[in-house]
Amino acid sequence: MADFVWTFALQEILKKTLHLATQQIRLAWGFKQDLSKLLDSLLFFEAILRDVDRTKSDRESIKIWVTKLQDLVLDAEVVLDELSYENLRREMDVNGNSKERVRDFFSLSNPLMFRLKMARKIRTITQVLNEIKGEASAVGVIHKGGNNEIVADNGQIPETDSFLDEFEVVGRRADISRIVNIVVDNATHERITVIPIVGMGGLGKTTLAKAVFNHEPVKAHFDETIWVCVTATFDEKKILRAILESLTNFPSGLDSQDAILRRLQKELEGKRYFLVLDDVWNENVKLWNNFKSLLLKITNSIGNRVLVTTRSEEAGKIMETFPSYHLEKLSDDECWSIFKERASANGLPLTPELEVIKNVLAEQFGGIPLVAKVLGGAVQFKKRTETWLMSTLETLIMNPLQNENDVSSILRLSVDHLPNSSLKQCFAYFSNFPKGFNFEKEQLIQFWMAEGFIQPSDKVSPETMEDIGDKYFNILLARSLFQDIVKDENGKITHCKMHHLLHDLAYSVSKREALGSNLNGLVDDVPQIRQLSLVGCEQNVTLPPRRSMEKLRSLFLDRDVFGHKILGFKRLRVLNMSQCEIHNLPTSIGRLKHLRYIDVSNNMIKKLPKSIVKLYKLQTLRLGCFRGEAPKKFIKLISLRHFYMNVKRPTTRHMPSYLGRLVDLQSLPFFVVGTKKGFHIEELGYLRNLRGKLKLYNLELVRNKEEAMRADLVKKDRVYKLKLVWSEKRENNNNHDISVLEGLQPHNNLQYLTVKAFMGELFPNLTFVENLVQISLKNCSRCRRIPTFGHLPNLKVLEISGLHNLKCIGTEFYGNEYEEGSLFPKLKRFHLLDMKNLGRWEEAAVPTEVAVFPCLEELKIFDCPRLEIAPDYFSALRTLEIDDVNNPISQITLQTFKLLGIIHSGNLSGLPEELRGNLSSLEEFKVWYYLHLKTFPTIEWLTDILKCKIGYDTKWTNIQSHGLESYTSVNELSIVGHSDLTSTPDIKALCNLSSLTISGLKKLPKGFHCLTCLKSLSIGGFMEGFDFRALLHLKSLENLAMIDFGSAESTLPDELQHLTGLKHLKIVGFQGIESLPEWLGNLNSLVSLHIESCRKLRELPEAMGCLAKLEELRSFNCQELRVYQDETEWAKISYIPRFISFNYWVDE
Repeated sequence: MADFVWTFALQEILKKTLHLATQQIRLAWGFKQDLSKLLDSLLFFEAILRDVDRTKSDRESIKIWVTKLQDLVLDAEVVLDELSYENLRREMDVNGNSKERVRDFFSLSNPLMFRLKMARKIRTITQVLNEIKGEASAVGVIHKGGNNEIVADNGQIPETDSFLDEFEVVGRRADISRIVNIVVDNATHERITVIPIVGMGGLGKTTLAKAVFNHEPVKAHFDETIWVCVTATFDEKKILRAILESLTNFPSGLDSQDAILRRLQKELEGKRYFLVLDDVWNENVKLWNNFKSLLLKITNSIGNRVLVTTRSEEAGKIMETFPSYHLEKLSDDECWSIFKERASANGLPLTPELEVIKNVLAEQFGGIPLVAKVLGGAVQFKKRTETWLMSTLETLIMNPLQNENDVSSILRLSVDHLPNSSLKQCFAYFSNFPKGFNFEKEQLIQFWMAEGFIQPSDKVSPETMEDIGDKYFNILLARSLFQDIVKDENGKITHCKMHHLLHDLAYSVSKREALGSNLNGLVDDVPQIRQLSLVGCEQNVTLPPRRSMEKLRSLFLDRDVFGHKILGFKRLRVLNMSQCEIHNLPTSIGRLKHLRYIDVSNNMIKKLPKSIVKLYKLQTLRLGCFRGEAPKKFIKLISLRHFYMNVKRPTTRHMPSYLGRLVDLQSLPFFVVGTKKGFHIEELGYLRNLRGKLKLYNLELVRNKEEAMRADLVKKDRVYKLKLVWSEKRENNNNHDISVLEGLQPHNNLQYLTVKAFMGELFPNLTFVENLVQISLKNCSRCRRIPTFGHLPNLKVLEISGLHNLKCIGTEFYGNEYEEGSLFPKLKRFHLLDMKNLGRWEEAAVPTEVAVFPCLEELKIFDCPRLEIAPDYFSALRTLEIDDVNNPISQITLQTFKLLGIIHSGNLSGLPEELRGNLSSLEEFKVWYYLHLKTFPTIEWLTDILKCKIGYDTKWTNIQSHGLESYTSVNELSIVGHSDLTSTPDIKALCNLSSLTISGLKKLPKGFHCLTCLKSLSIGGFMEGFDFRALLHLKSLENLAMIDFGSAESTLPDELQHLTGLKHLKIVGFQGIESLPEWLGNLNSLVSLHIESCRKLRELPEAMGCLAKLEELRSFNCQELRVYQDETEWAKISYIPRFISFNYWVDE
């Protein structure tokens, strides 16, 4: 199937360029006429491209013509962007220095020289556009006849039917059963119930609908079953006619909607029907509501069902009267079963060789049955030899896309039906990243903005480009174009991935412009590329020819392969050099005037070049852990919207002055209040668009409430996380701190609030707004009363620590405003820490029927030595961690506990008898910081315990082996000991142990030979004195972490070479290693290898090549190991699919 011409990118570039041209015409003194002519030409081509897109032509001549036009329009966009940049430069670089003025006169920055240059460029572009316009008729873009409109070929959308395929439906038995139960359920008395099945293309939605449609209980339940394939156009009359023809099995010949409805009423009178609407794309609420109202006119019968299949989450939401059924991917085994069935190879024995091929093919299937079906059909084993099959399968693995045209054409519909060209560009941009890449949503939107896929709204509206980007992301998500969605604890999407087939599709629609991580086989005639990603590429990869990168717009690197040559990419808009191990940026970075996005996080940059402030178009700057000073004149970055920088203890040295002038700024890592002008808190008042997280430091320097109010936090409705920090070492001033905190009143939308080192005796209650989800009060040492929190309807986490003046948590803590009969209705986690004088925690003064802490699952109380009275409100508690078994909390009934932790309890040989009986549900047990533990606490009364952590700084004077005999049910155990420990425990009784962590012991425990089920082992300590012969017995071990505490001469123990079943190995802190041993090659089952903080390590073993299953190698903070710079070292690991190297700086 030939690819049709994708014009969405060109359409979008034209739209942007037209917008730019319209903006700049009023500023184009001296060449306004030239710019007007260019504008006219662009308007003409915009109309032509709409026709080209509608025809979906696959003619090569039109593809070439569109490509030429796109190159030229991009040139026009660059020229207009230069004009926009120059206007910003002149606005920002007003300089009275006479030498500068003389130098400018002879440069292209001189207004006259610049206008001459712009006029010449615009005239040249317009002239070539006219030539391309003349070629349009020759290639058939413009038809002289005028009336012969080309009709789009919709043959790419095959019509479905209701008949089951000859093959068995695999892996959907549970889905079929659930949907059949929903369809035939008589519990609902609605006239029409609509059940959408939602999922990406190729998942088998239509196959599932067919299976339900033909299911005997369904046929028996309904008088009529009707199947209609809707596809792209949601035409109400056409669908009604199709329903009628399905019922009568004859063409209706009716064209009037009224006539069709009358016939349908006659056919369905007194009947109950089941209607399948397959492949629906409509997202128009009005259209659906109109259609549904027509269905309601057909019959008054109760219990009709409409089953809809759609790729669009939005379409499903519009139609559903019953929650959408989201179809999941199949398992690898299920896909393999489909593949074998389609390949007629069901009787084939699964040999070891075939097992390997099966695992590789499973990655290509990706859980999508359509892929398994198409690839299986490409093999067709039948009576051919096994040798032939193996050869064919190997070919299939090497060249999978040759057999996926059917899959691609189906998935392509999801892109072709996106509502606008901007969205299609956003989708195509995913081709810049490796397959399986974990995208950060916020960063992704910033890429789209930098490339110009998102433009500011023309409407008088508060909607920002970020809001539009969020809308675009949600549309792509609703069309099932993302997977593996990651959400934060508030349900907000933070990360996502893209299925590898959709990634292939993104690459196919942008392949002329983008080169991703697979650059094998590049030749000299590579066309002009706009995006280049070298993330994950081999060290010796052949780079594209220099001339093909002259118009590069986005560059993604994980190592510095270009150095200062980056300055030659003059059209660059996105520069991502995260984790490149660079120490500085080019001093002339300011010459890249089109740059919108820079990411140099996770590097070792200590100073930014002065010229960076000339990037007047820069929207996003990501510095990561940056310890240098902010550049002077930082406020010249007038377009900056997002600024990220991590500093452990920020000061005014790290922060630019006069930030309030960057009025578009939305992301700001912190603000440090200073005494000098430009560092006052009023600067925040000008930043009306701030959103996300915000930290404010040195709040004691805010002079009064009025000054604090000028920060205008109460109007910052997009800030969801706020941290307010005063300096701890200062004189107390109760009234001052209270008035400042009152002035910093946050918006009601705030969700997270931390207040640290506030020295007022009371908190203003209004500070704690109703939408707060988490509150942290830290080191507010003069506070003598906790605010009222019980009424907050969304509060889930409450952390209070260091309030040394607090003696009583009184009834005011709860309040008397209770939502739906409860106080703290959603609180799940409550921590009380380091409260030296807290003696009483009183109960609420409310009626007994009012529930208090009804959802509280985790309670921690540490270092509250005077606490004597506590309430008993903890029926839902699952986790309790306390530092004293005599704590009043321990006396309550704890039948539902899953975890108990007892920490820092002076002298104890075991648990009190009265506490034991309350812990029948315990699954995890911690005994931590016991200063004088004579033996392990016996836990024979806990027959079902699964996890146990013992120790840290524990001084065992006489460890006896029988102390651990009661731990036979434990499968996870952590033992952390004291450096003075002279004896070690005997673990031979722990026969069910699968995970063991040992740290701080001088010797390894005895009894390793009995741990026949052990799979994970972590050993931390000074390794030089350890006898590792005990490890030779651990044949089941799969995961091993060796963490040395800093021995100067420590090396890897030779005994490790015999652990051939190891899959994951982590090596940390071995200072004596200069090269890894050659016996590492014996660990041929290894899948991942992690090396960290081995400061002298320079070489990897030659035997790395023997690790055929190794998929990932990580090297963190091993400064001497320079794999990227040393070709010899790179050659040893170049075959590994994933290599991550990062030498980080520790902030002082």
